[in-house]
Amino acid sequence: MALELSIALIRNLAQDRKIAIIDVRSKSLNIELVQGSDFTTEEMTRLLEFNEAHFRVKREKWEFLEYRKMFRQKGFFVLGAM
Repeated sequence: MALELSIALIRNLAQDRKIAIIDVRSKSLNIELVQGSDFTTEEMTRLLEFNEAHFRVKREKWEFLEYRKMFRQKGFFVLGAM
């Protein structure tokens, strides 16, 4: 089930953008924005909440905010456990 939801999330984030999977690991994917509009705060919030719900990634509030900011500024994100 998490696989299907992950694919749907990636497709949603890639609707008007080109993204690339830059690293595949056993429990995560690193995905980079290649072309298109920057990721929004809402999108990165949804992604981090998805990781918490489906990959049991627990973060303190300050960590959550830092990852969200970093993912937006650097144009990449990690889907799965980090």
